[in-house]
Amino acid sequence: TIKMAPVIRELEGRGITFIFIHTGQHYDYNMSRQFIAELGLPEPGISFRLENHKPAAQIGEMMVKLERVLFNADAEMLLIQGDTNTMLAAALTGLKLGLKVGHIEAGLRSYDWRMPEEHNQRMVDHISDMLLAPGLFSSPQIFTSAI
Repeated sequence: TIKMAPVIRELEGRGITFIFIHTGQHYDYNMSRQFIAELGLPEPGISFRLENHKPAAQIGEMMVKLERVLFNADAEMLLIQGDTNTMLAAALTGLKLGLKVGHIEAGLRSYDWRMPEEHNQRMVDHISDMLLAPGLFSSPQIFTSAI
């Protein structure tokens, strides 16, 4: 949420319609609401309560819930940020629904394949139609990863 704040403000400033979705991956919704309020962002239009806490089950549950929302939405693009399981679930759902996927924070690497965030980053960078690197240090990875 914190890193998406400038993007959300820009979308609002340009009058672009968007859906702000809270997937519930991080279970403390009150903490998320506090961040949202402090950043002066609108409340999420949609919030999920996840039943599963195991990573693969959580990704599957998020995909099912995201598909329900996005299938009938008049969306052109799905903007996702980060390296979480939420980001992977959203990218896969967008791909399966034929939406363009934009990855904010593309190209970031730990180069530690034992870390689930590294799996998520690499897969989402390959799935995405638009890669938005957060700085010069991460943009070379986009080119050297054969994306």
